[in-house]
Amino acid sequence: MQINFAYVAYIGPVCNDGFITYGSGGIVVAEEIKFQERIKELRSERNMTQQQLGDLLGVTGQAVSKWETGLATPDIMLLPKVAKLFGCTIDSLFFGSDGTGSDDCKTMTRLDLAETKIENSNLRGVVMRDVVMDGAEIFDSRLNGMRIHHGGMANLSMRHLDLDGLSIGFSQMNGAIIHDLGGHTIPIRFAENDFKGSTIDRCDLAYAELTNCNLSGLRIIGSTLRDSWLLQPDTYDPLHMEDVDLHDSLITGSNLSGLRIVDCEIDGMTINGVSVKQLIDDKIQEDKRRISMVTVRKANETDLVQVAKLSELWVSENITYGLGANSEQLLRTYIGDYFWVAEADSQVIGYITGTVHVSNGLAVIEKGEHYLEVDEVYVHPAYRNENIGHMLVDRLLQTAEENRITRSIVYSATKQWQNIIGFYEKHGFTMWFVQMYR
Repeated sequence: MQINFAYVAYIGPVCNDGFITYGSGGIVVAEEIKFQERIKELRSERNMTQQQLGDLLGVTGQAVSKWETGLATPDIMLLPKVAKLFGCTIDSLFFGSDGTGSDDCKTMTRLDLAETKIENSNLRGVVMRDVVMDGAEIFDSRLNGMRIHHGGMANLSMRHLDLDGLSIGFSQMNGAIIHDLGGHTIPIRFAENDFKGSTIDRCDLAYAELTNCNLSGLRIIGSTLRDSWLLQPDTYDPLHMEDVDLHDSLITGSNLSGLRIVDCEIDGMTINGVSVKQLIDDKIQEDKRRISMVTVRKANETDLVQVAKLSELWVSENITYGLGANSEQLLRTYIGDYFWVAEADSQVIGYITGTVHVSNGLAVIEKGEHYLEVDEVYVHPAYRNENIGHMLVDRLLQTAEENRITRSIVYSATKQWQNIIGFYEKHGFTMWFVQMYR
């Protein structure tokens, strides 16, 4: 990769307050850098030919000639090797200095580092502005106190880095991969960054701060965010966390609707100042209270209006193929032993219907044997996950057994077939056949 060095700017030592020193016109950008003169001077001082220098750097003598005439510039990855060969700093290759000045803060602007590999580098205190790093790889390097602003870092790969005090702001990091990062003592700060679709794998981000970042589709695996701050993450696609240590972390001003926490240690975790354990205990008690108030009984004429409305609600959810709403007239034909409703606070919140048939030789039921077919089961969305559906199925099957009918089947055109299979398996049902389409 070639760099136009006219767009690389290095600014001198920072003030004690840590802010960058600016010229009267803003960031100082070198209009022309005489790299060719410096490289020729250093080579001549050591009585090297262009071919000899090329051999030491792994390039041709013609390449060195082009450097010295200004027709070309070396790949950025060669700069550390050139500096080491001549016993100078990279700065002195461009500015002719002895490299003894402060190295605490250098600024790089409008630099194209796309697809670049940066290895075993000391970028301590470097400030990058308007830098393109799409597809770049940074590994086994020091980024202490480094700041990156308005950077393009799509698909950036970062691993095995020392990140003490790293700050990245207003940057695109879509699809970035950050992994195997070691511990640090100075907070890492991410602000106004787009991490959409990125992966953080086996990283120690203790004390990290993520402020106003897009974490859409971000995957965090096997990492620690101990004592970190996640401030107002804008989550569009699901955020995935697996084997992550969030001990004593803080999430504020965030939309956590639809968040699922599975098989996690939650001791000491609070939401809006309330213990999560207490919230869960309260929810369990509330569910028990609500279930205790639910009555499962046979349907009657007075229930038909409410059941018809539940049937319409089921259709409106669009969770079943080819489903049509049941009219009161049709529901009336089901009244009997195999039409049950679940009631709470004088409101019908669910229902189940079934019919008894005689087998004409089904593959799983012998010809002439009676069996129960479960026709419809529906529970109001506000009362799901409270076992009410199971209560209705149990009551219907119990009624059939009381009538000496021990065989049952169920057909389903649900769009949530994985859930339905698990639901009926809990009642002893076994898969018979599958019909699919494309």
